[in-house]
Amino acid sequence: MTTNISTLAIYFPSLENLGGIERVVEAQTLIFAKHGIHVLLVTEQPVNKLRPSLENHCRFACLSRESSRKDQWEKIIREHRPSLVILHGAFYAAAMETAAILRPLPVKTILNIHFSFPTPLYLTGDEGMYDSHLETARLCDAVAVVSGTDRRFWTALGCRAHYVQNPVRHAASAPVPAPPPSRRTLLWLGRPMEPKMPEEALYIMAELLPRVPDARLVMAGGHGAESGKLLQLTKALGISSSVTFIPEQADVEPLYAESGIHLLTSQAESFCLVLAEAKARGIPTVMYDIPYLELLHNRRGVSVLPYGDRRGMADRIAALMLDEELYARQSEQARESLLPFNDEAVFQTWNAIFSDLAGQEPAPEDISEGQQAEEDLRLIVSEMYRAWCYRMEKDLWKIEFWNNLEKCWGRPPRPGSADGRKPCSSGLKN
Repeated sequence: MTTNISTLAIYFPSLENLGGIERVVEAQTLIFAKHGIHVLLVTEQPVNKLRPSLENHCRFACLSRESSRKDQWEKIIREHRPSLVILHGAFYAAAMETAAILRPLPVKTILNIHFSFPTPLYLTGDEGMYDSHLETARLCDAVAVVSGTDRRFWTALGCRAHYVQNPVRHAASAPVPAPPPSRRTLLWLGRPMEPKMPEEALYIMAELLPRVPDARLVMAGGHGAESGKLLQLTKALGISSSVTFIPEQADVEPLYAESGIHLLTSQAESFCLVLAEAKARGIPTVMYDIPYLELLHNRRGVSVLPYGDRRGMADRIAALMLDEELYARQSEQARESLLPFNDEAVFQTWNAIFSDLAGQEPAPEDISEGQQAEEDLRLIVSEMYRAWCYRMEKDLWKIEFWNNLEKCWGRPPRPGSADGRKPCSSGLKN
């Protein structure tokens, strides 16, 4: 399969944060350029941090706040003639506006969605994240999502959805890494926020230390108030001397080089780049189950436990720390399981969208047919229900607060409202 695209544009408001989406945009640009596609990177802020890695592989366009966005995009399409535009960050109003501007222009648009279907419920419980992405998706010609299960979810909402593999920064031919300085160093990497559940790592560590007293936990990526809460919990659990907190940093390679085991406590993830990065370095992962992840389909190089089984997680970690043969086997499986997730596979999943939009291939199969479709839809219902239960439990205090306030006042606290609470949205917009 060869591409029919000579030039494409990639849009994301800013690449200065260096989070997951920024890294995906960087890797996409390099992969497309490698296959002979001219890439134009369009942002709202000048590209600085990633410029050294990208400037020899693409052109840059920075939208000005002083001029009409519509006029600027029309000029970009007229002068650079991209066949399509890939939009990232639909949670930004600018992305939705961009999709509307591009709709009548002679260019195809693809919305790249970076979260998995239950994530908004874990994050805020607000359907607004679904609404913004769905509204933007309906202005685009196709949607790119992070798993086969997500493809069925967005297809059920009326989108022309494709699974595209996220880029993984590794070389399949790289030599086997040297053994870590200590298998007893446990790494948790990510922003300390829902639904990553960083506090679970501390509870698991408290379970682990009686089995492996010299084990250490490194928690990297934290900052601000959330890190303060984790520090307090560490003291309350009596494990402060065994836990190190490291702030967010651009270069995570030294963290992996010094770690023996990767710990993942999330309830929901998208493609989960940290899992891919650990696999690439031969670092076994112990994690709670996230059944729709593409990286978990073969279950190699990972130990998967039901969510909340802290003792089981500690048992698996202890076994890896204490059994050199088991560790070596899991390390080799981790690297081998990642070999299919290479740059060529990334490009082929994107090329399938290009061919679909050019009418060279049929659209994705009907989600109503086949055993896999039935399994995926069952999984979607199960995971959405689990996320909903989690959000209800987290928000229970709000219900109790208003009920208690009404009891104290003897009347609804807000005149004109039946119960004093803001009416709930009825669901996704039609």
